[in-house]
Amino acid sequence: MRILETLLGGQSLNDVRVSNFTECVVESPGLELVDTDNSTLTIRIHPETTANADFIRLLNFSRVSIRDLYTEDGSSYLIVTIS
Repeated sequence: MRILETLLGGQSLNDVRVSNFTECVVESPGLELVDTDNSTLTIRIHPETTANADFIRLLNFSRVSIRDLYTEDGSSYLIVTIS
């Protein structure tokens, strides 16, 4: 466990997962992080945008629970909780 603690630098694994997911959203064209509440994130998917493969992989293979999906003013909003 010492190696893991050294590699993470005091961060929890959940913090790392949230950070990775947030970074993926920020780097994905057409996606925007609009709200964060600890491990719950709200992502805006702009109109006429397709989510990239990295984002889809994170949704499919990470510890991500989709809490809500709704549309407003032509954009879609995805609320996820990362555990």
